[in-house]
Amino acid sequence: MTECTNLHNCFQNERLMEVVLDGTPLPANVARHVAHCPLCQSTLAQYEELHFKLLSRLYRSQCPSSLQLGFFCAGLLSGAESEAIASHVAQCPLCSLEVLQTQEFLHDVEQIR
Repeated sequence: MTECTNLHNCFQNERLMEVVLDGTPLPANVARHVAHCPLCQSTLAQYEELHFKLLSRLYRSQCPSSLQLGFFCAGLLSGAESEAIASHVAQCPLCSLEVLQTQEFLHDVEQIR
């Protein structure tokens, strides 16, 4: 990778990666530099693309399937399976949201009956 032409103002790659991974806006001084530095713009874009690819491949890779979460909500799992999923749901905002939505759906279905 080519070095930044303005090295004394250039930010370390780790700092740019930190911003991408944390999902925080660039600090004002970094944003000003990046706005005028093609190398840092390119580096930042590469990190954002890599981050997106990683997230899309790893998205919910450790989560129970939607079917398992549905069975969990319906009370159709064994004690051990149910405990494992309950533990996961307590730690995972994505699965927690899916469980909440499934429970609301099941509640609505019961109201129709």
